[in-house]
Amino acid sequence: MKNRMRLFVGLAALLSVVAVFAASTVISQTTHGKSATVTYVRDAEPNSASATSTDPAITKVIAEQRELQGLYHEFQAAKTAGAAPAPALLSRVAQLRPPAVRRGSLDQGGEDCTTSTPIDFVPYTDFGSTFGYQDEIPECDGSGAGPDVVYSYTPATTGDYYVSMCGSSYDTKLSVYADNCGGVPIACNDDGPCWPSSVIARVTLVGGTTHYFVIDGWNGDFGDYAFYIEELAPAPQGDNCDNPIVVADLPFSVVNETNCVYSNNYSGSTCLSNQDEGPDVIYSFTLTTQTSVEIILNAHLSDTPPQEWVMPGILLSDHCPPDWTCIASASSWTIVESIPLVLDCNSLAAGTYYVMIDNGTWLHPCYSYDLLIQTCGPCDLVSQPGDVEEVAEAFPLPGTFSINDPDGGCNNDTPFAPQFHDVAGGQTVHGRTFAYTDSISGSLRADTDWYRLSLAMPAELTVTYVGETSLQAALLEAPCGTIPLQNGIQTTPCGSRSMTTTCLAPGDYYIRITRGGALSSPDTEPFEYRVSFDLVTCELPTGRCCYAGICSMYTEPECDILGGYWDALLTCADPCPIYPPNDHCENAGVPATLPATFTGTNVNATNDCPQEGDPQVWHVFTTTETQDIQIDYCGTQNFHSFNPWIYDGCPCGDRIMLEAVDWGFCSPITAMTGLWRSVPAGTWYISVTMYDPNSIGEYTIHVNAVSSLPPDNDECAAAAPLTLVPNGSVTVSGTTMNAAASCTDACDEGGFTYSSSGGDVFYSLDLSETRKIALALGTSDMHISVYEGQGQCCVSPALLCNDDDANFVPLPSWDVPEQHPGESRSYVAANMGPGLFLIRVAKYGAQVGAYTLTVYDNGPLHCTPPDAPDDLTAMVEGDNIELRWSTDAASAARGTYRIWANTNWMPFDDLSWTIVADNIVPVVADDHLYYSEPAAGNSMMFYIVTGHCTDTP
Repeated sequence: MKNRMRLFVGLAALLSVVAVFAASTVISQTTHGKSATVTYVRDAEPNSASATSTDPAITKVIAEQRELQGLYHEFQAAKTAGAAPAPALLSRVAQLRPPAVRRGSLDQGGEDCTTSTPIDFVPYTDFGSTFGYQDEIPECDGSGAGPDVVYSYTPATTGDYYVSMCGSSYDTKLSVYADNCGGVPIACNDDGPCWPSSVIARVTLVGGTTHYFVIDGWNGDFGDYAFYIEELAPAPQGDNCDNPIVVADLPFSVVNETNCVYSNNYSGSTCLSNQDEGPDVIYSFTLTTQTSVEIILNAHLSDTPPQEWVMPGILLSDHCPPDWTCIASASSWTIVESIPLVLDCNSLAAGTYYVMIDNGTWLHPCYSYDLLIQTCGPCDLVSQPGDVEEVAEAFPLPGTFSINDPDGGCNNDTPFAPQFHDVAGGQTVHGRTFAYTDSISGSLRADTDWYRLSLAMPAELTVTYVGETSLQAALLEAPCGTIPLQNGIQTTPCGSRSMTTTCLAPGDYYIRITRGGALSSPDTEPFEYRVSFDLVTCELPTGRCCYAGICSMYTEPECDILGGYWDALLTCADPCPIYPPNDHCENAGVPATLPATFTGTNVNATNDCPQEGDPQVWHVFTTTETQDIQIDYCGTQNFHSFNPWIYDGCPCGDRIMLEAVDWGFCSPITAMTGLWRSVPAGTWYISVTMYDPNSIGEYTIHVNAVSSLPPDNDECAAAAPLTLVPNGSVTVSGTTMNAAASCTDACDEGGFTYSSSGGDVFYSLDLSETRKIALALGTSDMHISVYEGQGQCCVSPALLCNDDDANFVPLPSWDVPEQHPGESRSYVAANMGPGLFLIRVAKYGAQVGAYTLTVYDNGPLHCTPPDAPDDLTAMVEGDNIELRWSTDAASAARGTYRIWANTNWMPFDDLSWTIVADNIVPVVADDHLYYSEPAAGNSMMFYIVTGHCTDTP
């Protein structure tokens, strides 16, 4: 995907604000007592007797409005990523906000605090709309200027309340104020669990004080809302600094606690930025002497498996609000798995300290967590009675050597064999680790110790480790060439960590202990550590085992013995699927010679290669010499993801990654083509990976050895000449797969920058006169540039440039919509000539691949139409609608104007714009032009104006 440089100008709020659009956006007055609205224009199509065929002059206006729609979607995506709106956007939204429209007897929130709708009892529910209301009250985090309405409530006694906007139809914001609507709100939320609606999970309302609930919209948004408030049970201990959870002694730990029952008391005033918007839990501990302390928060969801985002935050302070002193903080976004946040070892003076656990609320309001607060290094670890000493390591420190370690495991240097230290449950090992220089590679490495644990019965294993330096631990089912079953949390010096497994089947398991953190130089002395192995017997779970057309409930080891497929979450009540015959790599078949075609399906595939993490099926081919290999999915529909590796062994041998990918080679379908460079002679395995839902089903794959010769027009000087077809078109095609990169080009489109630095080819167009030329470049994710003159080739900026046709760069009024390739293809149109023009054909970013270039000739240039209005306004004048715009005499003299109208501005692909007036010579008055037409009764009308040549060529 493209990483766009974002500049926000006129975005989210423009979907429903008051304005009339022509070539640009301006303010209109009311039309027959109703608010005029932004005119979003789509392609025009006749729908009445007075209409004519689609007019190229309207295309530019349509393009600009589509650009605004694209920017809107970009802005919404940016919001999800945490981007803030640009000041230009805030100004634009404020300019375009709608005037108030009174609701009469509609029962909903009031305009402002003085006219707020009173709440007489709780729980309370109400429905309404913010459409047409003023932006009376600033939003609590300054992220826009949406219209707002206000409710008020005066509780008899102090209590905690839950407030929700779930069920609203737009992107809400919710603020709560005490006494008045000024100053800082006592609570605020943008997106709650029912994103993008707002939820304040807990807010304290003071008895006898009037509180105001302001319903607003994020970044100017507005619409229909649902409002709900109820009183909650009293807050638990830890809800605020007045009643924290007191930690009596260190170490302190809690497991599977939740912040879901707490209030959001402290937002916007901490060092957690926007990850202090959720319910917060306050802990406190008191130190009597200078002590080093570390804190670990492990956040996770209760769902099994978890399906939502978690956005935890934690901070350490020696004060509570409003006088936070941020000693340390950490925050993160995680998904599915829990990732710990660690406040590393901090040396703290005697005194009382506060720990706040919080979170962002955009996609999930709260979570479960484990918390550990403990003292940490520096320390001097020594062997304790009963410890087992690590097998002796006789390496001079500091030193340069190759490792042949009696417990070096898979990290022993070739040709030394892996060796392991055998341990048993209940044992603790006292070991050593260090950094050294490897004499073979010359790189700085860490000593790695491998322990082998043999289980005769099923058991849960807990590995606990602590060292004088930071340590990293991992558990593996097989020692070498496999990924860990489980990774432990990296320690800080003298900080203890533990990892506990699920129930393990009988067999051998490997625990890897290594020095953590960055290595700067060889160590002169080893760092000591202690690692313990504790076992608790357990019973292996049973699950559905499908084998030989039979289904039985077995444990996973029992199912493996039968060669079956095991699933812990299913029973035989769920029918066994039909698995693909090449589901396992060893069943890939007889190696094929090239060229080769493979067909099959990956439906019901299972995972045979843990490195990939997704189900796959397998195919195999051979090469007899070093070659470039091309693999395409051209016979496959709806496969939009693929595995970029091929393997030299089964199922997960050494792998080669593709060098280039082309999504256009298989046009008109969108399918992947990959190029692997310099693949040695041998046997190679392809995995067709199942990425549900976008790459699953039947497939056809072609494998070929291809040439690595560059195309003839690889450079500017070798540009291939194009022969223009007068009033027609010419099309050429090719590939940039083996082309060198002659240029790095960038297009600025709608405030975004799109760069192209991959392989490119060149064409030349020599024109004897000025002609109306359009260039359309397909197939997928293209990038086109045009340079004027041989000496200007690859000189930035290009004369013409476009990355995505959907971005709609400025186009001439004669532009023909049917010539556009659309979407992520590229398109430019301009009056060109006389002279030589060089055309660069490339793709976005560093991509390469197939292309199709079409040159359209729309005839010689005879005249220039009048400038399209950039300040169009609509006003009610008696029974008429008066359209006004300014121009200069020279522009107006070049031709006439055309006016289009519509009663609906959405959707953009509704081709319903009607020409209501043509060949208009406007009346000139007070340096502006105007045109009047009868008003449309109670119908909302939208207008655009385009300029046209008097003598159309």
